[in-house]
Amino acid sequence: MMIALTVILVLLTYYVPFLSGFGMFVCGIPMAALAARNGLKAALPAVLGIFAVSVIVMGSPLAALSTVLMSVLPGLAAGYCMGKDKPFFATLSVCCLTLCAGWLLELFAVDKLLTGQGVEEMIKEAAKQFEDMMNTVIGGYASKSADGAKLAETMKAMVAAAEYMIKLYFPSMVILMSAAVGYAVVRLSGFVLRRTKIKDADTVLFSQMKAPRSMAYTAVALYVAMLFMKSGSPVWSVTANAVFVLFALIGVCGLSLADYKLRAKIRSGGARAAIYAAVFFFGGFLFIIAAYVLIFMGLFDSTRNYRGISD
Repeated sequence: MMIALTVILVLLTYYVPFLSGFGMFVCGIPMAALAARNGLKAALPAVLGIFAVSVIVMGSPLAALSTVLMSVLPGLAAGYCMGKDKPFFATLSVCCLTLCAGWLLELFAVDKLLTGQGVEEMIKEAAKQFEDMMNTVIGGYASKSADGAKLAETMKAMVAAAEYMIKLYFPSMVILMSAAVGYAVVRLSGFVLRRTKIKDADTVLFSQMKAPRSMAYTAVALYVAMLFMKSGSPVWSVTANAVFVLFALIGVCGLSLADYKLRAKIRSGGARAAIYAAVFFFGGFLFIIAAYVLIFMGLFDSTRNYRGISD
């Protein structure tokens, strides 16, 4: 039954465009239930069966492999850990590592075989397409005045800078996307397991997430060390990614503190999530200020522990 349900969800997200974005979050839930109840001995053969059926229906082994890597295995990993009564953050870590491995295989193997392009080529192509689009928009103005030519040069420099930043922080983006999707998969899987009475899985509410003191100290120490490194060197690039990831996670914990305070006034979690999404998508410059504020909130909370949460 779990195999059939997973295949139905996979096909829905594959053939119905507006559902494709939900595939990563829901397709692995039946496997989470199977792994929590019966363990890997039952779940792994089921994944092979799902892969075989997906190949037949989709007509592409690579597309089926991509679906299994990104949508099915993370749920299986989360369900297995919950079935073994692992703590919430241990389950989250395993799920995130599974997603990271899936992203890397997807980007460096599957996409290379499907499109013939690696990650660097895809970034370059996207930057070139954006630059061509902007040249089309301002082309007439740029050819008629000195200010227009200067604007075109500025736009070209901005595209080059954006391309460099994306390449530099690409590992951080993969890790943070894996963490975000992993958290959603673990929470959804835990909710289903509790409602179906398969397992009373350990969970941590978003408003109860706090950065350990060691994380805050490490982030600050690496940031200070990065200031004395040669910009552009391999060590500097690795450190920059580590700093980016750590401060992003600390900022999320700062948002958790804000959510803890806000939930006393706005009980609806959906309403609070809508507020955060509105600031993120429509805040503009306000979002940048909010991000810095949240990072400082997360740093202070990690040392002051305003909510009385143990590390």
